[in-house]
Amino acid sequence: MVRSFFSVCLFLFLVVTNLFSQDKSKIDPKLLLLPEDSLESFVIVLKEQAVLSGLKQKMTKNQKAKYVYETLLKVAESSQQELIKDLNSNNIPYQSFYIVNCIEAKGNIQLIRRLAQRDDVAQIIENGYFQMLKGVRDDSQDTGDRTPIWNLTKIGAPNVWNKGFTGQNVVVGGQDTGYGWSVAAIKSNYRGWNGTTASHDYNWHDAIHMNDPSNTGTNPCGYNLSFPCDDNGHGTHTMGTIVGSVNNSNNDIGVAPGAKWIACRNMERGDGTLTTYIECFEWFLAPYPYNGTPSNGDSDMMPHVINNSWGCPISEGCNSSNFATMEAALNNLRSAGCVIVVSAGNDGPNCNTVSNPAAIFEGSFSVGATNSSDAIASFSSRGAVTVDNSNRLKPNISAPGVSINSCYPDGTFGSISGTSMAGPHVAGAVALVISANSELAGKVDKIEEILEQTAIHYTSSTTCSNVSGTPNNIFGYGRLDVEAAVDISNLSAYLPYVSINGDLSIFAISGGLIFTTRTNEKYRVTVGNTGNLSISSFTITNNTHDVMNSSIYIQNPGKGIVLKSPNGTLYRLNIGANGELQTTSIASYPTQAAMSMSQDIHIDNSNHGLILKDAADNCYLVNITTLGNLISIPTNCP
Repeated sequence: MVRSFFSVCLFLFLVVTNLFSQDKSKIDPKLLLLPEDSLESFVIVLKEQAVLSGLKQKMTKNQKAKYVYETLLKVAESSQQELIKDLNSNNIPYQSFYIVNCIEAKGNIQLIRRLAQRDDVAQIIENGYFQMLKGVRDDSQDTGDRTPIWNLTKIGAPNVWNKGFTGQNVVVGGQDTGYGWSVAAIKSNYRGWNGTTASHDYNWHDAIHMNDPSNTGTNPCGYNLSFPCDDNGHGTHTMGTIVGSVNNSNNDIGVAPGAKWIACRNMERGDGTLTTYIECFEWFLAPYPYNGTPSNGDSDMMPHVINNSWGCPISEGCNSSNFATMEAALNNLRSAGCVIVVSAGNDGPNCNTVSNPAAIFEGSFSVGATNSSDAIASFSSRGAVTVDNSNRLKPNISAPGVSINSCYPDGTFGSISGTSMAGPHVAGAVALVISANSELAGKVDKIEEILEQTAIHYTSSTTCSNVSGTPNNIFGYGRLDVEAAVDISNLSAYLPYVSINGDLSIFAISGGLIFTTRTNEKYRVTVGNTGNLSISSFTITNNTHDVMNSSIYIQNPGKGIVLKSPNGTLYRLNIGANGELQTTSIASYPTQAAMSMSQDIHIDNSNHGLILKDAADNCYLVNITTLGNLISIPTNCP
């Protein structure tokens, strides 16, 4: 009897100990170090997280955003009910989120331990602190007649404007220290300004509800603002580089001066928390009015791209315990069709210094900084990303970030250096590319591929993580070239074209289609015995048929270029259902081929390529990049 009683007690002790151990494993170790009576802001991440399995490749931007918004919101509203009842019954202040299924609350360690025992709770993490990326201000002023400042000319923006693309019909977003919306250089581009009156609903959100613990005194803008205000100046400067008109010397400062902007304040005088950033990500997915709630957001108002010139170092509370929560918020907004541009950081020149969220994430388009000589800035953070053990290559791309002139909230102008200044160039470039090809709206992967593949590909005499060539961990794919990105994406750049009503057959064994890059290199596309495409550098000979200063347009859906492999098998190169290039084996040359050649076909001009239709009658531009890679880009049909 004594032994039985002892066994039961031991069993109960082990069960309780095991449960306590399980509950403890749910809690961020930093929270476990809190004094018993300390009140702390923390984030409760629920076990149930939405799965976006219904996303389709062919969805438009608005369709993607609507699906993601409704799916995430439905899961959060249904799964949070019991936890919210618990918090309400105990008078615990909280804020609910849906872009990641989580709730911010405030309480002591006893509350945290109790909530960790709930079956619907996955983990409880610290509400980590984030900071803007501080740049170096030199306040240099441009003088002289109106002309684009050097950084705009460097990336080719004025040439894009001259082609008629200024970012029109595109909306960019910024989350930063706020924005001086009435500054003349950016006021006319604010989506909430119609030229006469302002309407800030759906165009502005303030995620700053109180002062940050690291700051003293009263915020100069206040809190919970119904209109844009910048409590630091950093945000206004970045927006000037994205969409600004002219500075006080009448010189152009903005990459996409025809785009509209909306904004969210996620930092209080340069400092934010995990939840202020999540709140802004969430608002961008489906903006709502000042007095509204996330449940009445409008996903059609989501911007095409957002700029993020901030980071969260480990010293400010970001670590492996909360990386996943921030990354989930970012990825869900990206899945909705919004490009996420993030400054790489100012912790160079050492390797492995791209080390802070959100620049470290696979889903962020991270940007390093270059100077006027196209050298990487000494301060620009380098990859690879080691803080999460991924060894991920970063940055993705680089852009001008040294002595960048832009506007401040008081209407003055000055120059700052930092990757915070480089990122806005890329956000503006996204706007220019979409304004040149509206079919790219919402197609995040394709936009990023275009910007990477058209960059000016630079390498360095030093390497990081033994990665040389392109891409690398210093420049990424290279320095941004928005003119090249627009030219390869824009149907009008492919004109004129030779129209073919059917397949184009090349009879020669291992015959191919030769493209010309912007650097006048020739690449020959052939097919292998198993249908695999082979792309190789090529020297033009007399045995080619030259398509002079024209593109080739194959009008019929599903038709393409018929190539013969070394073993004589025939393959048709055309477009698959998801817009990818594909080869399909065919038994014989099409009897209805519109054009047949016994030699290679050479498209001699770098601005020209191939226009194909998929089986659903959608058109794609096919061209070669300066890295010798084929790319297919959705477009309107001629």
